Amino acid sequence: MGVLNILVEPIINIGCDLLGVKRIPVDYFISKALGYAMIAGGMVIKVPQIQKIRANKSVAGLSDTGLIVETIGLITAIAYAYHSAFPFSTYGETWFITLQNFIILYLIYSYSNRASSIPFVFGGLGAFAAVLLSGVLGHQALSFFQSLGIPINIASKLPQIITNYKKKSVGQLAFLTVFLQFAGTAARVFTTLKEVNDPLVLMSYLVATALNGITLAQFFIYKGSAPVATTRAKRSGKA
Repeated sequence: MGVLNILVEPIINIGCDLLGVKRIPVDYFISKALGYAMIAGGMVIKVPQIQKIRANKSVAGLSDTGLIVETIGLITAIAYAYHSAFPFSTYGETWFITLQNFIILYLIYSYSNRASSIPFVFGGLGAFAAVLLSGVLGHQALSFFQSLGIPINIASKLPQIITNYKKKSVGQLAFLTVFLQFAGTAARVFTTLKEVNDPLVLMSYLVATALNGITLAQFFIYKGSAPVATTRAKRSGKA
């Protein structure tokens, strides 16, 4: 940070003086900049995934179970951050990622001929969100739900990781989406340390970064590999 302070601090100070606001430390400025960049990225982070599904009209290799659990974790994180009065810059992207998860779930059920599941899944997630965001449960209960962030992260990512491993393929997963998720959770470790310093939130982001890293690595491990099911089908056809 020493060299960065020397290079960036004068620019930040000049900007603060021109705006007539109090000067801020370089690391705090970087944290804020990363936070708002994350929010901007969160608005479109899963758009490549949505586009790939629509273009191929296929949800092969995608786990609705993992996505539902991930959405539960996101809703919990939103409610905990909102009622803890955390700065919006430290969690704002979760709102947009949650919305995009609903779109992907809709596509998964539509393209897998399970449209009848949509009202039940969406209704359940909507009711869960309404209860947590209303604050009726109190902060202690929200803290308990947030403490489940680590097992929720694991439960949301493992089905997809296991599916990729079994099929030796990442299916319809979009590389850009997974890369942005990995970079985003890694950046959130930094912003959490600088602006929130909540151990529950920090551990949740650390675990999410590790799991996103594993999924990202699978793109390179299974690059050029045909899905196991496809390979077996070809062999059966030749026989």
